[in-house]
Amino acid sequence: MDQDVFMVDGPPVRRVETAYDDALACIGNRAPRSLTFAVGAINDATGKESYADAGSGKMVTQGAGDMIQTALFNAGVQVVNRRDPAIAATEHNWGIRDITSMKPADLFITGSINSLDFIPGAGASVTVSGVGPKARQNRLLVGMDLAMTNALTGEIVANIAIQKQLVGKEIGFAIGRFFDTSLVDISAGAMEREATNAVFRQMLYYGVYQLLLQASDAAESAGECNAKLTATIAEDLVWEDPAGRASLRAIASEVEAARPPSEQEVAEMRAEMTTAAPVELSAEARKLANNVTTQAARAISMFDTVVSEKNAQAAQTAFEKGKIYLSIAIRDLRAGASVGLTGPVGDAAATLVEQAIRAGSAAEIALAVKIAPKDEEEAVIAPETATDPASPSSPAKPSNVEGKP
Repeated sequence: MDQDVFMVDGPPVRRVETAYDDALACIGNRAPRSLTFAVGAINDATGKESYADAGSGKMVTQGAGDMIQTALFNAGVQVVNRRDPAIAATEHNWGIRDITSMKPADLFITGSINSLDFIPGAGASVTVSGVGPKARQNRLLVGMDLAMTNALTGEIVANIAIQKQLVGKEIGFAIGRFFDTSLVDISAGAMEREATNAVFRQMLYYGVYQLLLQASDAAESAGECNAKLTATIAEDLVWEDPAGRASLRAIASEVEAARPPSEQEVAEMRAEMTTAAPVELSAEARKLANNVTTQAARAISMFDTVVSEKNAQAAQTAFEKGKIYLSIAIRDLRAGASVGLTGPVGDAAATLVEQAIRAGSAAEIALAVKIAPKDEEEAVIAPETATDPASPSSPAKPSNVEGKP
């Protein structure tokens, strides 16, 4: 009783492989490297459970979202983890991480496993003088819907509904004979059935492939990737979008245009705009410079209001307005740089935008303190924002609040 029992060794642990791995890697190489992907909720909408007669409970895997995240990672695209945001939120509340420094998701996948239908099976047996074979077959139909959404606009850029029939087979042979006065009944059989959750993984991998294929720019590359698929219906690999939705490359350009620059990027733009000699600016460049300074000044004013405002709701409203003003200022600064906004005027505009970014960082910290419960105020203030008594003017670390409305 005091000895460990002998543990039986079965087959070794191995990495999960599917028939869609090579095709996923192929189509993933066609996606722009700058895009980030995330996985949202993948729900079990079948409502099917089994608890009687040693049932396993839920009849559908509850880890579909993690399987899709693995498929994206294996495809080679850039993936950000949104499966458990509680860790980042907790560290942010503890003040040991600035959550705004995390990469945002540009595209995310959601969906549900919504079909689990039992198809009536069939069987047959033949017995002659107590001897004969028997066979039986049954099927299970499973289906799911997956969608890929542009996080910037909310537009669905790819959508797929897929289904598969799972097959179970049973064969046997029986013999019954009297030996003297004793009846001897001998039967043997075998049964095989597709592993349900392993099939779900293959369906999810195939669904991810289809989503990337639909949003792919290069049809000729898609054909090359399709050739890597096996045991797949050829008609399913042809995709034409009559609505003309945006492709991954177009989305990448859209995301890049909307992404607010960091303070370092603004400083680099300012360095490019700085020249020793006076520069003759076009009317368009001067107009954009005026817009930049006006909107940046408004942003600074709103962020200062956040710091001084005692009412948390009013401070929140001022902060949102400040972000909008700063976003417009950054947009016009970029536009100005493209039409020759340089010299002292360009330098002054970029400098004011930098000041607005710093003001926004300070306003974000002040707002977090105002809206936090009293007993959590110390946890909200990040350690890097605390000032040294020997240097009370130590600047706060700027965070990424550069004005995305």
